Amino acid sequence: MVFEHPTLPGNQSGGWMAEERHPENPTIKRSVSTPFMNTASRISMSEVKKHNSVDSAWIVVRGHIYDCTRFLKDHPGGMSSILINAGTDCTDEFDAIHSDEAKNMLEDYRIGELIMTGYVSDSAASSPNTSMHGASNISFLGPIKEVAATRPAALVPHEKIPCKLVDKTSISHDVRRFRFALPSEDQVLGLPVGKHIFLCATIDDKLCMRAYTPTSSIDEVGHFDLVVKIYFKGFAKKLAMLAGGTGITPIYQVIQAILKDPKDETEMYMVYANRTEDNILLKDELDDWAKKHDQLKVWYVKYLVQESIREGGQYSTDFIADSVLRDHIPEGSSDTLALACGPPRMIQFAVQQNLEKMNYDIKDSLLIF
Repeated sequence: MVFEHPTLPGNQSGGWMAEERHPENPTIKRSVSTPFMNTASRISMSEVKKHNSVDSAWIVVRGHIYDCTRFLKDHPGGMSSILINAGTDCTDEFDAIHSDEAKNMLEDYRIGELIMTGYVSDSAASSPNTSMHGASNISFLGPIKEVAATRPAALVPHEKIPCKLVDKTSISHDVRRFRFALPSEDQVLGLPVGKHIFLCATIDDKLCMRAYTPTSSIDEVGHFDLVVKIYFKGFAKKLAMLAGGTGITPIYQVIQAILKDPKDETEMYMVYANRTEDNILLKDELDDWAKKHDQLKVWYVKYLVQESIREGGQYSTDFIADSVLRDHIPEGSSDTLALACGPPRMIQFAVQQNLEKMNYDIKDSLLIF
């Protein structure tokens, strides 16, 4: 029952004391896969493991549970980078490849705490000095017909396997081929064609993890090969940095590391795209750095997503134009490296195509986070 203060006759609304209107809470909307629960909710690992798909993707980081479902399409590294860890404790993996800013952003997706009794994290349970695990078995490129393996596969979904570096070959001055032995000599890797693995190693007491696509054939037995380009310290005097949305976080980390070293004179040219000015992350910090350091140039771009045809969910997108890049980043050269992180469509249609027009070799001079 609600008591008001009417001063008008009958059941007419209004009067000297108008009903107080409360603005809608601006917090991020709950995902359909998120249960109705408060932040103190405690959830078992068996329940977390059920949420391992594109329809409901939960992860555990440092004992907290996060529902990443609504972030899948916006993740700079693509859906598969989240889905490979959905339903698991990925504390080590998350910490290895994310900046402090990304870790803070994760709080928007927290839905509860993990029941820790008798629990050992997936990361801690399988963290050898050098290991790997395969990418998600969910394909976004359409089905690929494959011949069923006649030998046991080394890869197990969501688990790390130990592997040993047994050979290194120099292919050129900056390209190496690394051969890793599988746990058993009669095993094949078991990775689908075109997919990648995450290679993990503990370096200086920290987990380092990188994604690679093996160059060896799928029927190689007992080992797999990786061909890796080596970037030596000091080879790039100029960095062209292209970020979209939350893709700013790894690039922010690179800028921060360079500016902390007074001897590092690397020139940095950053173009940062967002849908609206309100979406710009870390703007105050970036602007402050640009004012204090002449070696850093920052340019913000607003790109709009406009509805064109509703049928079939078709939309047109204004990506970063090549004219913007020509005005704000250097031309491709032997001492220039491009760094990019953002939505997959931005990388494909704005970054790669436009950099090629500016004489960048996107195979050798473009790093995508």
